[in-house]
Amino acid sequence: MTTRILIHRPGSLGDTVVALPCFHLIRRSFPDSELRVLTNAPVADGAPQLSAVLDGSGLIDGYFEYPASVRDGRRLWRLARAIRQWHPTTAVYLVPRRQKYKVLRDAAFLRLCGIKNIIGLPLVGDSIEFRRRSDGLLEREAERLARWLAPLGMVDARDRANWDLRLSQEELASARSRVAEVIGGHPFIALCIGTKQVPNDWGIGNWHALVEGLRQECPHKLVLVGGEGDRELSEAIARNLPDRCINLCGSMGVRESAALIASASLFIGCDSGPMHLASAVGTPLVAIFSKLNDPGIWFPFGKNVRVLYPYADNETNQSILPIDVLMAAKDLLNPAGES
Repeated sequence: MTTRILIHRPGSLGDTVVALPCFHLIRRSFPDSELRVLTNAPVADGAPQLSAVLDGSGLIDGYFEYPASVRDGRRLWRLARAIRQWHPTTAVYLVPRRQKYKVLRDAAFLRLCGIKNIIGLPLVGDSIEFRRRSDGLLEREAERLARWLAPLGMVDARDRANWDLRLSQEELASARSRVAEVIGGHPFIALCIGTKQVPNDWGIGNWHALVEGLRQECPHKLVLVGGEGDRELSEAIARNLPDRCINLCGSMGVRESAALIASASLFIGCDSGPMHLASAVGTPLVAIFSKLNDPGIWFPFGKNVRVLYPYADNETNQSILPIDVLMAAKDLLNPAGES
């Protein structure tokens, strides 16, 4: 009889990508089980759902979805009954940091679903909070989640294999075809100027200045990526340099976008879902952060990563200048200082 495992993970694009090492661990731990994710849908602001990231990866087998805001007890009961009828034996708790009473509330719901074994409930010690690292930064969200899953084994978040989106040959071929269609064989830099969090917005003026700097300093084409909501703002950038900029916002799905970003020489973007995609596929990247979150939590992994964060008390992300981003980009494009 096939065992069934329920994974509780709400969130959208970025939240799903940073949990990839945990999804890989769960699949390795339960290779012959049916894995379904309990997640929120639709997510706020039209952001991509978890399924847009994981469909086709083989890491999960299905979903149970609940509205982002559930206040109707009857709907919750129907959801619990549907999960109970599926007969899961174990739940894995992969939820963003919450107050303890909310964790207990979630645990009560999972019990209502008939699940007695729950892995990863952060109820003891500092399991709920982010730990401080030796460099003074807080541990990354991926590392905090992995600590909860210690009963299943250790997760090395620095191992590239644990970030594998398992892109199919069809998805990779589609991205290659799109690149060939819009820029031919030219090397390109992928940029994402959008972000769903207003404090993370770097400002259209800064992006205009950066793109002009890239035009002068780099031979690369510039491909703007993101969702449909980013299209109009990105078009304001692309129309000024029609010979260098191509706006693909809203024209590709999440996994095809990841495959395209994997072909880029460099990715530049704010703290956003596409930035986490770039980190997952291993593309060198420059990440522009605000103080929305403490430094470290959402920083991307990788050696070829430059994180720009306004550390000083009187600084904001507007203190990060286009020249700072341009210099970081040139450093990654030309790491040996070659001419």
